[in-house]
Amino acid sequence: MSCYQSENGTIKLSTKEYARIKKEFIQALKSNQELAFQNAIKLQTKILSAAKGKRNVDWQSIYSNCQFEFTDLDENGTFYRANFSNGKNKKPLKPKKKDYFEKINRKELWFDNGDFNIAFVDKDKRIYWNVDENNHARDHAHDHPVAKALFRLLGSVKWTRGTGGTLVGNDEYNRDDCYEGGGANYVTMTFGNK
Repeated sequence: MSCYQSENGTIKLSTKEYARIKKEFIQALKSNQELAFQNAIKLQTKILSAAKGKRNVDWQSIYSNCQFEFTDLDENGTFYRANFSNGKNKKPLKPKKKDYFEKINRKELWFDNGDFNIAFVDKDKRIYWNVDENNHARDHAHDHPVAKALFRLLGSVKWTRGTGGTLVGNDEYNRDDCYEGGGANYVTMTFGNK
């Protein structure tokens, strides 16, 4: 069933915890890049296997049929862009590491996959979380490996006075309320001692 959702908030960390969480989050980003690269290799293998022995192969159709296994093997579309953009219909090339391992900017650390984004702001020792409104957007965002890593890391924080934060969200069913105060944003998660 359809449910349009959104969520956003800010989490303040102590200096010590911020440095640790940021460092471990960078490791999670690198793991996600490695996973994307390994999925691209699996996807290419599946495509080549599905086309074996066939003539006049429609590579894009085979890509579409092979793209989903248990998860989307080309979640960020890198494999598609490298092989089928501009209407190309050629045998897919072996994935290149450079296409999947983008340089991580440690000074302006952020992650954006189109559905949600995470930003680390060194000056304030804050983490910003934003999920744009879309059908089951909050659910999909929280299922993403990078988001799971972030919330797992936040679960390990030693909260001190003045640290923490709140995520608030809304959804189409809540907004349908017609009573006084109904339809407003509501707290989805809280962190720390704030």
